Amino acid sequence: MTRKTPLRSNNSLKRSQGLKRGGRLRCASPKRQREYREYARVKKAYLALHPVCEKCKKAKSQDIHHKAGRVGRYLCDYSLFAALCRACHDWCHANGREARKQGWIIDTIHVPQDPESPSQSQAHILQ
Repeated sequence: MTRKTPLRSNNSLKRSQGLKRGGRLRCASPKRQREYREYARVKKAYLALHPVCEKCKKAKSQDIHHKAGRVGRYLCDYSLFAALCRACHDWCHANGREARKQGWIIDTIHVPQDPESPSQSQAHILQ
């Protein structure tokens, strides 16, 4: 029986000859890394100011719930934060329609535009 396709030689593209990268890939841009560092600082301060879950008023708050999402300027806008326990935070995301009715989720279209950012107006709280 004769072969219709030729066999590949042993020196075809080896793994070591693949694309070479200049080190590790960044998981976030420098700008996003700065935003995450700022968010970590604001989150820690907010949880210290709100030690009890804002929804059930019983359990210790563990999570920051972003009522309007985490995109762009909403990441560190603590006027749209809610300090929730894990169970209440899971409930908010599992029951979106009911959470919207109760005000735990806000569509970004309906977020009021405040000319003064929260980081400037209430900076003394988070210091």
